[in-house]
Amino acid sequence: MSSPRITQNDLDEAKPKKSKPKERLTVVFDPGTSLSKILYVVNNGTVKWMTMGAEYLSLPSESAESLPIDSGMGLPEDNAWVRLDKSGECHAVGFVANNYRATTSIKKLKQESLMFKILATIGAIAQREKLGGNFNLELGVLLPLSEYRLEHDWSTELKSALSGFYFQTQRLKVRLSDFLCMPEGYGIAMTNHLGSNAKKFIEGNTAIIMLGYRNTSCLFFRRGTVSKPESGTTNLGFYTLLDKLIEKVPSFSREDVLKAIKIEFKESWERASNNKTYFTYSEEFATVDFASLVKSSEPESIQFESAKIKNAYDTSLNEYWSLLKNWLEEILPRTKEIDAFVFAGGSYDLLHSYFTDYVRFLEAESLYTDSAKQLKKYLLWCDVPGKERFMRSNLALRFADAWGFFVDFAEYDLNKILDRHTGEVIAHGE
Repeated sequence: MSSPRITQNDLDEAKPKKSKPKERLTVVFDPGTSLSKILYVVNNGTVKWMTMGAEYLSLPSESAESLPIDSGMGLPEDNAWVRLDKSGECHAVGFVANNYRATTSIKKLKQESLMFKILATIGAIAQREKLGGNFNLELGVLLPLSEYRLEHDWSTELKSALSGFYFQTQRLKVRLSDFLCMPEGYGIAMTNHLGSNAKKFIEGNTAIIMLGYRNTSCLFFRRGTVSKPESGTTNLGFYTLLDKLIEKVPSFSREDVLKAIKIEFKESWERASNNKTYFTYSEEFATVDFASLVKSSEPESIQFESAKIKNAYDTSLNEYWSLLKNWLEEILPRTKEIDAFVFAGGSYDLLHSYFTDYVRFLEAESLYTDSAKQLKKYLLWCDVPGKERFMRSNLALRFADAWGFFVDFAEYDLNKILDRHTGEVIAHGE
């Protein structure tokens, strides 16, 4: 009787199965008081962006029954809530927290809710990209200078939480393989250090000013190295201007004024060698639509009230600038020691003329970072979903710091622009 024939398929099946390597997720997280900005890449794919609302609310375990258990027709980042264990408290972030009437706080430190916002972000990306519940994470975080120095107080707890938590009802076990926390402004500094301003940045003294909603930060560099005594953070964020206006026109809320800020932009496109087009540049202009703040619908009343509101706004803006200027003069070195300034942050557009005059008075130079311009090349090509929202929300300026950090942290290849769906090179970046 002949022996049964052994086929190649039999031999292949007999071989021990190799486990599939874990996915690698690289994330830079920039938690804002008005909006969290997130850039990420899976393995060696193309960079993607995401935003999450800044609201946070801790809810009792029983609230899980009324929270979304999947993203349905919505986005994972708009249905974000997490638990550290299956029967523990529910931590709602962004849109979910907002639905429970949560508000953002300008008094609390960012790190008080930071861990849960990071967990919600990682869970939302995992659901977005179908990563499953077990993958490796490389995480970079930007914080105000005053809070960045407290990183050791929460990073160990974060690593432990990532190793086992729930996003909605899905269990995730994430291995934190790389972690870096840097102060706000670091990404802008890296862009200047590696870009066309490198020589001026390394040889001179440069002040990087980050204008945020809750804080304004200054990183002062002497010959490319941070000078800690001449760097700092103040609570004179953009909300200061809003509150000054509300004092003069009490019928408004901060949200009313924020909604009246409009961003106008002009589109520009390039065509790649393979005939695909991608978004490359846009000039953005921030303006305040005072007429939208008027309650009356009568044309004469709208004109009159708009003029009154504008006068109150201009006065508030002058007062806000006086406070910022006084703070800068306190923290920065003598004027003759400052060679250049770099300004960034979501509220810079509205203060542009003040800073231009200030820099000219100090006989310094403005180094216009190309970070915001550069990131549009990599995020906004062709028919990418969300391009309109990205521009209308002034996200190019708001993401600029995160982008500079991301390129360095993820070692992202700027020599090529990848197709978001296929991963093919559609154009050269530089």
